[in-house]
Amino acid sequence: MNIDDPLTEKLDSGKIKRDIVHVSTSPREKALLLQALRWKLTKAKTDFKREKTLECYIGCDLLGCRSDVDQRTKIIKQLSSTSGGDTYYVKEEWARLINTIASLRKGRNYLAPNDSLIICMQKAAMSESSDTLIKQHLLAGLQKLSLRRSVQTLLINQNIIKWLIPLLGKTERLSDYTLEYGVALLMNLCLRTNGRKKCAGIAEQAITVLSALLTHPNHETRPYVNSSLYSILTLKSIRDKAMQLNLDNRLRSIIQTEKTNSETKGQLEFLLNLLYKGGDQDGRQTSDNEQDNDDEDQDIMEADLDLGDKLRPSDKELSGEKLIIDQYASQKLTNFQMPYNNILHSSSTIDPVLHRPITPGQLRHSKIAHTVESFANSLSIGDIDNNHNNDEYENKIFTDSTKKPSSIRSTPIMSNEQEKQKNFIDNFDTNNDLDQSTTIQKTTPSPMKYTFSEAHRSNSNASMHSSVSSVMELNNENINKQS
Repeated sequence: MNIDDPLTEKLDSGKIKRDIVHVSTSPREKALLLQALRWKLTKAKTDFKREKTLECYIGCDLLGCRSDVDQRTKIIKQLSSTSGGDTYYVKEEWARLINTIASLRKGRNYLAPNDSLIICMQKAAMSESSDTLIKQHLLAGLQKLSLRRSVQTLLINQNIIKWLIPLLGKTERLSDYTLEYGVALLMNLCLRTNGRKKCAGIAEQAITVLSALLTHPNHETRPYVNSSLYSILTLKSIRDKAMQLNLDNRLRSIIQTEKTNSETKGQLEFLLNLLYKGGDQDGRQTSDNEQDNDDEDQDIMEADLDLGDKLRPSDKELSGEKLIIDQYASQKLTNFQMPYNNILHSSSTIDPVLHRPITPGQLRHSKIAHTVESFANSLSIGDIDNNHNNDEYENKIFTDSTKKPSSIRSTPIMSNEQEKQKNFIDNFDTNNDLDQSTTIQKTTPSPMKYTFSEAHRSNSNASMHSSVSSVMELNNENINKQS
């Protein structure tokens, strides 16, 4: 960690690596050190500072994911150990740190090639009998890593789907965090041909669980549930089983009684249509050999990474930045240089339109960003309306009408039926790993008086945070395509 950067304190990386795994370090000391290392990422003052810190961790091979096999072996041993007392905190802090590193593109690049660590994460999550914080953060970390096709393949081959579907059937025992990341992970894996084939082996259970999730009160899961259903229903064997289980009646009932928005209803109607008319797509060639496009990844720090952490230092213990500086700084900092913690944030710009797979954390972030931008723009429009009676202002608006701001524009109108079909179909087209045998005519965009334009982003199969396939794009994407 001794990089030549005036904004990054010089740390004794060798001592840090030794203390987080060595038997002479007590479990409590390990937990506090792991917590401090995580805070240096989650509470970094700037994105630049966070990135430099992560580069330090990667540069010294903190988790042994590159060449330090001994370090990796010791970490895997800690993750695999039985929880109890302070040992539980060690496992939880490891899970939180790995989840945090997996939240960053460079972190995923570092972790993804380490098959043994990923398999250990899966086994450790599965070994937790209840919905512990250890399970939550390991599952979220796996979901973020599943943006990488190599990780998708590994998890599918490790039969994680066979564990994941029954887990998602026990929603009353799961936190929202576990449920969202669990469904998002399932969706990522179902985008792959072999993932869908794994579901075919437990088709009845898969249909039953996903059917129940269609009306779960946590609406954040809806896009992932609908997408997972769409993916697996492209297999005729699963469609046949779904008809036996009366999924068609279930979908019709939800469409008629559920107070869903028009977009969601359109997606459900498309699923219903797929049940009745979809051709068998088992034989289609898929893009399973495509490369990841790491440049499309985004970095998001979720508040959940630090929430619920009950590890607290005693009066005689150091924690956080004080612990790092006092025990691991190879060069003491002056007060002027001393870093300080701040609230979690990320200045990454997120397109609210789901062009590509994203994680639940990024989806929430993008929705908030889009809401704020929409509100700001609506205020601008309101200002124009309030001044409409002013003749001089009115003339200026008329004169400058050809210079309408790029963020506001009019759009063509289409029928409700066309809107429902295009909205859902276009979304699934964005991930070309999904087999499709039927080509459907694309229609014009949905009716909207105004829409807020977003920067164009490519449709990469390996997008960031979740192969939460960009199945459910907002109507704005369709409008942008026409501009």
